[in-house]
Amino acid sequence: MKKSQREVADEFLQTLKAQYPEIEEMNRTTSPEDLDHTWIRVIAPMDDDRKAILQHAAAELEIEILLEHDYRISLIPYQTEVPYA
Repeated sequence: MKKSQREVADEFLQTLKAQYPEIEEMNRTTSPEDLDHTWIRVIAPMDDDRKAILQHAAAELEIEILLEHDYRISLIPYQTEVPYA
């Protein structure tokens, strides 16, 4: 039985939260250009280097999801504050 896009998106976010517990989901929406493309917006209070690593990890998962399930899911991180070093 094929997993729903919602289930796959939930697993995607859970996988990323396990590695990056500081991220918090803001909302989910669809791309205005492609209603089959889910955007997961998250608050990512981290420095630029860690955010780049998060985006790379998310991109790898996004490709796996596209190849395995044929769903387009993207993580959209927002940095609300710059953490102090």
